Amino acid sequence: MRTKSLTLSVLAYLKLQYMCNAVDVEVGGYGLAKSLAQPLYIDDFVLVQQSCNSSYMEFDDLGIANFMEDMADLGYSPAQYARIWIHTHPEMAATPSQTDETTFAEKFSDSDWAVMAIISKTNDTYARYKVNSHISMCERIPWVVDWES
Repeated sequence: MRTKSLTLSVLAYLKLQYMCNAVDVEVGGYGLAKSLAQPLYIDDFVLVQQSCNSSYMEFDDLGIANFMEDMADLGYSPAQYARIWIHTHPEMAATPSQTDETTFAEKFSDSDWAVMAIISKTNDTYARYKVNSHISMCERIPWVVDWES
């Protein structure tokens, strides 16, 4: 991958801002990539059925299955809809918690790459890109909003 930033369309960014500020619970979903050629360009943010509170969110297994099936039915590749986990931190900084680290390690280790991204109410952001291969790599990447989109 040559892209070194997580780029969000205005729509995706505003949805995340709304989710972060409208409710006092942690909310998570997936970034929907614009294309396979631009896998780190997030065209939309999609909520998935989940359980959550102010410091924790967990996807519902049936909700994940339905989401994956819906995206496949719409013709998306898993690289476009299942690799970028985005969630809010309404009452703390955008730094990953231990629960976030465990979730990222356990739920996103089967794909060849994945991203964990977090946004807080103070508009603090965090994103980390990791490669899961015989040579593992993990690096923090910046968020960019494509205000021209």
